[in-house]
Amino acid sequence: MRRPKSILVLIALALAAVIVFWPARLPEPKKATTPPAPPPAPQLSDLGKPADLFYTPPQADQKPEIDAANHHKASLLNSPGQSIQEDLQIVAEFVDLIHKAGINASFGDNADITAALTGTQYAGQKGHLFPRQHNALRGGQLVDRWGTPFWFHANGPGKLEIRSAGPDKQLFTTDDISHNPSPPGLGVTPEQP
Repeated sequence: MRRPKSILVLIALALAAVIVFWPARLPEPKKATTPPAPPPAPQLSDLGKPADLFYTPPQADQKPEIDAANHHKASLLNSPGQSIQEDLQIVAEFVDLIHKAGINASFGDNADITAALTGTQYAGQKGHLFPRQHNALRGGQLVDRWGTPFWFHANGPGKLEIRSAGPDKQLFTTDDISHNPSPPGLGVTPEQP
């Protein structure tokens, strides 16, 4: 009679082990979810078209690819609720961030500045300050609300003129709007009539 008791004890231990080590439930199969497609990137052929045609407000459920404060600031650029002066201030703040981050400060034109902001200056570059899919990016350049690339000009140490061609889309005319302009008669700022 000892054998049946030892067999029953072994069966009970085996059942207890199975109960303890058996998962409570099997994992549920993962559902394939695809993130929403980003808006199409504006092309070089879109230069000259108003930026508000490409304006897409940020989606609440979309995880920002950059710092939240920078993402919010970038979302305001060329938005209908902003003025061009506010747009120029936003661009100036992003350029200042480039310098503060120590990102190659020896750049000059719009394409160089845009590459530094978006982290596309060189292969394998990590990190960026400005969203790579933004309505103000066209053909590798930052454009104003009328679709014309911003013009950048160094006015001296730590001074950078940022100019929008304005509604006529022609640089160096009287409707240009600039941030930190060079003094009249110096540089390229046209004399006001």
